Amino acid sequence: MKSLRNVWALLALVLAVSCELPEQQEQEQPEPVQPAAPMEFNITSANPMVVLAEGGDYAISYSITSPDENLEVYASTEVDWIRIKGDEGDNKVHFAVAANELEQSRSTVIVVTYDRDYKIVVNQAGANRGPQEILSNLTHDVDMVMTGDDLSTYAFADYWGGTYGDGRGMWQFWFVDVVNRQMICLEILTDSQGTVPTDELYIPTGQFITTNDVYTYDVLVPGYRTTDIDGLYDGGSWFTQLETDVQEEAYAPIDEGELNVSYDSRNESYYITFDLLDDAGNKITGVYNGSVTIEDFRY
Repeated sequence: MKSLRNVWALLALVLAVSCELPEQQEQEQPEPVQPAAPMEFNITSANPMVVLAEGGDYAISYSITSPDENLEVYASTEVDWIRIKGDEGDNKVHFAVAANELEQSRSTVIVVTYDRDYKIVVNQAGANRGPQEILSNLTHDVDMVMTGDDLSTYAFADYWGGTYGDGRGMWQFWFVDVVNRQMICLEILTDSQGTVPTDELYIPTGQFITTNDVYTYDVLVPGYRTTDIDGLYDGGSWFTQLETDVQEEAYAPIDEGELNVSYDSRNESYYITFDLLDDAGNKITGVYNGSVTIEDFRY
């Protein structure tokens, strides 16, 4: 009997241990390792950035999730009016902007590089105008009615690519009235066509309006006079006429108005109108119907 009690006690002990062992093993399981968050780099400041005409110190803010110890943040630009100062350990790329002494605004791109290139557009306003000088010496309204059916009018669309350096493409529409010795150049900023071959360029259509928002698309650029390394330079949109027996020589910067361009695919011709004012308040209107020759000035 004594030995039987010992067997039962031994079985009870084995059962107790076998019941506790899974529970003990379960408690001793290590916690699963959570996968690390993927590396992610983000620009957190405004893009595009707008800086004052007088310049100053600015910064591009960024954030990095799970930084890669083999990568560094650095920045670059191709213009001399911005000086990159670098990262001061505060997740910001600091840079200094020189004052813009011209009335014309200017734009460029700062490239911030980490795992790839991040492009930040910087737009700087032009210097504040004083009392505006009237550049036009036109003394009357002008109405240009033109057609491409004969040799009395020539129409060109010149593509200059990204001349303004802010991603937009610049076109200049030229209308030359041979009989009346008049010419108008209307400059627009619209979607860039990149580096496509010349034979793949297409003339932009739609409405193009002067605006105070110099960073928008589909804008008609007013005429202006500025200074470059060669001296005085007339840019933007201008009307000119040569002296004849019935008219004096005249030139007039376009101050405001709109240009409308449409294309008739059946006749393969353009219908173009403009309704403008120069800086002296003279009205300059026009209509053109016919073909337009594309000229590529990117290269």
